[in-house]
Amino acid sequence: MASKLDNPTMGRFMMSEHVEALQRMHEDKKLIEKPILEEDELTEFCYRITDSRQFDYALTVSWWESRKGNRGVIETFWGWVVDFDSAYKRIKLKNDEGYKLIPVDDIVYIVDKRKPRC
Repeated sequence: MASKLDNPTMGRFMMSEHVEALQRMHEDKKLIEKPILEEDELTEFCYRITDSRQFDYALTVSWWESRKGNRGVIETFWGWVVDFDSAYKRIKLKNDEGYKLIPVDDIVYIVDKRKPRC
């Protein structure tokens, strides 16, 4: 059962504009600033990306995506690195459902799966 703290509009008669404003305010609370990474973390990401492309194993990549100015959310996608676009500094991850183009400068975490495709 949801509490009134989780849903402030529960049990109240409110105008739709007020409800939308409350929802936007609640979403804004989830936004974070872009994490600052150390140089050795960035180097490790480059090695994992290169290895994934060379040895054909999947990665789970998390990156920061801007939503409002310098605040945003962390998105996650898994797949195999199919391409590295050095001009735009982004990687193309592909999996069974589709693909994502991820800016390398916004990557905050990479986990490798180490299970080669058949």
